[in-house]
Amino acid sequence: MKETESYCTFVVRGSHCGVPVRQVREIVCDQTVTPVPLSHEAVRGLINLRGQILTVVDVGRWMRLPTRGQTDGTPARFHLIVDLGREMVSLCVDAMGPVILPTPEQLEPIPSSVDSRAAEMILAAARMPDETVMLLRLDRLREMKGAIKRRSSFGRIGEDQTTSMTADNEMNQRGAP
Repeated sequence: MKETESYCTFVVRGSHCGVPVRQVREIVCDQTVTPVPLSHEAVRGLINLRGQILTVVDVGRWMRLPTRGQTDGTPARFHLIVDLGREMVSLCVDAMGPVILPTPEQLEPIPSSVDSRAAEMILAAARMPDETVMLLRLDRLREMKGAIKRRSSFGRIGEDQTTSMTADNEMNQRGAP
């Protein structure tokens, strides 16, 4: 974390969070989310953003925040599109907040009252004049996405298996031994 880094803030399930502005590509509203069966609990589904298919991550589920009201079936008002390096992901959030520039004096360690599993996703707490903002570690989101890809590759036909099956089928059709 850079001492003078700006953070784009948002609210999810009543908690104020922030991600580095340098990783935010855009903010879009009211996108139709297509559910993905058997996906990770934090994956709400997929959106089509101008022809690019993005995974939608429910930040509240990802951080295991307590549920406040209905979260399933309710369209997310805001999608914060972030760059994870090799891909873009949509963070599903309830409301957008201001961009903040916390000083080193405003940064505090993660409070001990935070659930240990959620604490893994938090870099620091920024004590701002109006609220405390949890600064999120998007590298942990990248790790979750990697685990999803590894898990989804088991029991499904991958590209290499498909190529092999196609070659076998062609040989069988030609009568090859």
